Amino acid sequence: MIITGLSGEDSIGNMATGEKPKLVAIVDELIRDALGGLMKAAGLSALAFASAEEFLNSGEQQHTACLIADIRMPGMSGLDSNQD
Repeated sequence: MIITGLSGEDSIGNMATGEKPKLVAIVDELIRDALGGLMKAAGLSALAFASAEEFLNSGEQQHTACLIADIRMPGMSGLDSNQD
């Protein structure tokens, strides 16, 4: 798995302006639910996606502070999903 930080100081959002808090996005075919539960238990906002395509189609990239992605998935790999 790859863990990539995508944001710095603004990773918790801005409550004064109503900005949506940043989240941990998990892109993994097999263990996404377990990782999502772990993130939520740690008090982090997390969303789990079954594929890189599902993550990219979600529109959540701009709210993602950290992306955890499997690099060996059918179709688009986790590495491919992090391309700008």
